[in-house]
Amino acid sequence: MEGTSMIRLSILSLTGILLCGVARSAPNDAETQMVIVVGAGGTDSFEKQFSQVATQLEDVAQTADMVSQTIGASDLQDDKKTIRDRLQEVMVSVKRDGERPLWIVLIGHGTFTRGVAKFNLTGPDVSADELNDWLEPIERPIVLINTSSASAPFINALSKKGRTIVTATQSGNEVNTTRFAEFFAKAIADPKSDLDHDDAISVFESVLAAASQTKQSYQREDRLATEHALIDDNGDGLGTPILKIDESTTDPMKLDGRSARRISISLLDGLKWSEEQLAERAKLESHLEELRQQKADLDEAEYERQLEQILLKIAKLYRSVHEPTSSPQRVPQG
Repeated sequence: MEGTSMIRLSILSLTGILLCGVARSAPNDAETQMVIVVGAGGTDSFEKQFSQVATQLEDVAQTADMVSQTIGASDLQDDKKTIRDRLQEVMVSVKRDGERPLWIVLIGHGTFTRGVAKFNLTGPDVSADELNDWLEPIERPIVLINTSSASAPFINALSKKGRTIVTATQSGNEVNTTRFAEFFAKAIADPKSDLDHDDAISVFESVLAAASQTKQSYQREDRLATEHALIDDNGDGLGTPILKIDESTTDPMKLDGRSARRISISLLDGLKWSEEQLAERAKLESHLEELRQQKADLDEAEYERQLEQILLKIAKLYRSVHEPTSSPQRVPQG
């Protein structure tokens, strides 16, 4: 019994300290991309507001050593290409595979008419189905944050394994201008959003903070909230209200939000991950999820034995990232 207790203590320690880092720490290098799309404002006030949010996100990307591209009215050229054309070009040109997430943030207004959800651009709009077609060849993880009104149907169109989709509204009928973008841009750079204090802000932490602050802004004005953010990262295309995830009694293995907790922007830890290390981390996380699903069918001692093995491999991987060893350079031949 004493040995089992020591193993359990070791597992709890590794789970509480190391797993948080494995689940949420993100790579900080130039290959990670964030595509920021600034929609048509319609008025000078909205144009300014959307531009400010885009600038905040550009600063976040720069701090995290991410390559960002901003697409908006400033991209209009004399070659008659529209913003929609430019967006399509970027979507089909980004790296298609790998472990590093592709972030796409839509800032602006949206519509949902006759069953078609669209994000409003200067010129022709882009529909959720069109965006899904452009993203279909991409196999790397995707994080899409649609902060526009009537954005919920984007979940139905884009939901897929390996994608985290967040919308500012819970239906296509929430058509009023949203506030979510402003709070999201602040939350993703605010250390207060880092609930587990791992020096990285996960997708889930940032959108949870943004959804909470959005709700509070309506309460302060004694107004009925006209937007309720959703998240979908389990690929079922249904979405879950962000603020109700922790209150749900649904099987935790089927809940949205699990993948969103594992994708983050590292703002403070400065860790740099290679593609090989990211691939190994993804494999270990997958094994960990599979083991958790099998827990009810395993003997307690066997479960703990397998769990400890995985966590020790995770610890070793993190040690290699924290303390990289310099390998001898290859001498060119000939």
